[in-house]
Amino acid sequence: MSIFGVGPLELLVILAIALLVMGPEDLARFARRAGAWLRKLRGTEAWRVLTRTSWELRHWQDRLEKQFWEETYLSDIQQNPSEPVWY
Repeated sequence: MSIFGVGPLELLVILAIALLVMGPEDLARFARRAGAWLRKLRGTEAWRVLTRTSWELRHWQDRLEKQFWEETYLSDIQQNPSEPVWY
């Protein structure tokens, strides 16, 4: 699993360097502030719009295919392929 192209080993190295640079007390304080900031961010309307748009971009092909099958007579052929369909 990778987050923003950063794998688990790279994340561990980044955290180790942050611990060396900031120290344990400052790192814990920074993590609490970052968590509070992220919690506020997730409650905003902009975050909801961003996550909805992201979902729509990931699933646009499925929705388009479903709409195509529902709007055309091809859905009849797909449901009953053995019966002849005359139009």
